[in-house]
Amino acid sequence: DQARSKIPIAGPVLEASFYAQFSQTLANLLANGVTLMQAMKLVSQSTPNTYYRGKLEQASEQVSEGYSLSRALRQVGGFSDMFLDLVAVGEQTGELAKSLDKAGARFEKDMDRKIQRITALIQPVIIVIIALVVGAVVYSIITSIFDAMSGMRKSL
Repeated sequence: DQARSKIPIAGPVLEASFYAQFSQTLANLLANGVTLMQAMKLVSQSTPNTYYRGKLEQASEQVSEGYSLSRALRQVGGFSDMFLDLVAVGEQTGELAKSLDKAGARFEKDMDRKIQRITALIQPVIIVIIALVVGAVVYSIITSIFDAMSGMRKSL
């Protein structure tokens, strides 16, 4: 799963998707009275990405030892500095759930922007490929017709 996040085009989208899902899920759990420890366990269990699941489980252990969430995530590594800073700000202001929700919305917008950019890049490529296929079909039909006509002339 870590290798997927390194794929040039899809990697950043997958990473933004994880951050959006993680942030919003954790924010919803915390806002509804679930303790940070329970929320971390639930989020790590529901994360489909095995790389991040392992990181979240490690961070969960550190939180249970008394570390703050931002410090635990920073120590296990693999999380973006911007995300860690947003978590730290939420902890310092006492509004972790609100900060995580805003972070999730930010990452979701980022993911949508990246998908739109990829789509905008792929459309011209697909058009060129279709044009080449149509051109190859037309070429093969025309050459077949000319070959048939030249064969008919030789037989006359």
